[in-house]
Amino acid sequence: MTRIAQNWGLLDGRNMVWSWTDGEPRNFGDWIGPLLYEDRQGRPPLYHKLNDRTGGSAYVTAGSIMGHIKRDDAAIVWGSGIIEREVGFRRPREIRAVRGPMTRARCREQGYVCPDVFGDPAILLPDVLGQRHADVTHELGVIPHFVNAKEAQEIFADLPEVRVIDVTRPVREVVAAILSCSATVSSSLHGLIVSHVYGRPSARVSFGAPLKGDGVKFDDYYLAGGVEIPPEPVRVGRETPVQDLLRLAKEAPVPDNERLKERLLDACPF
Repeated sequence: MTRIAQNWGLLDGRNMVWSWTDGEPRNFGDWIGPLLYEDRQGRPPLYHKLNDRTGGSAYVTAGSIMGHIKRDDAAIVWGSGIIEREVGFRRPREIRAVRGPMTRARCREQGYVCPDVFGDPAILLPDVLGQRHADVTHELGVIPHFVNAKEAQEIFADLPEVRVIDVTRPVREVVAAILSCSATVSSSLHGLIVSHVYGRPSARVSFGAPLKGDGVKFDDYYLAGGVEIPPEPVRVGRETPVQDLLRLAKEAPVPDNERLKERLLDACPF
């Protein structure tokens, strides 16, 4: 009955799109939107796809999920981004905010009205979760995207000063793990963002297995915060000294996410 009500538009205020793919591990960044919704509304959203077999509208929030919009005039976009520069998606009902200027440009290239309101919803997590302080137990946190998890574990297995953080854990657990490190390096976009908003120096790195997309999500994030796009990320391997990674993290640019918060919050549709 719930699915029928969703398709008839009776639950539009609770419908939400997020990246939840059968056969893939749960990625904490994809669950930031549902967490923020539940914090503001006091109940969880309902997962809902937007395609030709469904009806009703849905919120589209944290994640590189603009490509999940497969039906016109159904998506209410708040802080989402693109996974590739040329990705196509159907016309949203309304765009309140997008992750950054690269996503805005792609919206406008397709003829969609898009405001100059930027910010990934993950930048709001410190205000929602209240997790701001923790004892530091590790010198360096390594935050691999789940496709890089096995490789990262193998590289750092014998280094007690390094904590490899599992991004398939719930949001609060990942935040706590990041706070336990004095600095981080990350191949996960949301690992990078969460490190920055919680005051941990962090740099983007890469591993052997490539991520989905062309890397535009990282460019989008940096540009939204007023930072020039950094050089190509350092490739991490067994031969990479921990001290080099710590120095990389501490010297990396940090986007000014604080200045984005007010407008992003004002644009929130729920």
